[in-house]
Amino acid sequence: MKIRSLLLIGLGFLAVALLVQAPAASVYAWLKPKDRPLPVELFGLEGRLVDGRVAGVVRNGSTLVSDLRWQLQPAQLLLGRVGLALQSTRDPVLLDGKLSVSPLGTLRLAGLRANGGLRPVAAAAGFPFVPLDGQLGLDIRQLRMAKGRLLQAEGTVDLQGLAWALGQPTPLGDFRAEVTTEDGHIVAQLSSVSGPLELSGEARLAPDQSYELDLRARAKPGAPPMLPNLLMQMGPPDAQGFHRLRRQGLLPGAPPPEDVAQ
Repeated sequence: MKIRSLLLIGLGFLAVALLVQAPAASVYAWLKPKDRPLPVELFGLEGRLVDGRVAGVVRNGSTLVSDLRWQLQPAQLLLGRVGLALQSTRDPVLLDGKLSVSPLGTLRLAGLRANGGLRPVAAAAGFPFVPLDGQLGLDIRQLRMAKGRLLQAEGTVDLQGLAWALGQPTPLGDFRAEVTTEDGHIVAQLSSVSGPLELSGEARLAPDQSYELDLRARAKPGAPPMLPNLLMQMGPPDAQGFHRLRRQGLLPGAPPPEDVAQ
């Protein structure tokens, strides 16, 4: 190998070594756009790019994650990505997992678990008023996004202690969604785990970010008196006592169809 090539490789490694040791707050201030707000804001950055913490991750004016710590994953650099191991052990959302971003902006999550209150998570997602309360749990085996579009997802979503929160609180129970990817479509199989509400159904998200939702629900014997009244908002029951809800549309803010990075 020529001396020039060796020098270039050496300089490249030196540049990377210096970059990962740079103060995280300085790099964030340098990269942050000055002419427009970011969809997610970081506050209280400490440490270096290779490892550090952020006091708060804020979206839509609501703190989604507090005291988030990260550590650079050097092996991801060999794949042309920046990878981080993330951990937060403080409310409102506890999480532990790995994230990586490619130069073209493709975001990947792997082995990520998160748990938090449904309302704080919904507020950060842009839904400040949700008439439900409970605990949201995520177990993401794999997830891939590019240019604002969800391309792949594998894992489970749990809702525990879900309750209707308007007026007199009405317990609904515990629920689970098993999420897979089939021919480019994100498919969630929905089911009830325990509680007074029996629920089953499916949600599908197409590559163009259009969705279809098909749910069946009915109150179990001995359910709170308020529950049958709530279910009537879905329409009259069928012969088996199930109320059915069908919806379809396009996710809010979905980008126009285009080629996305892999």
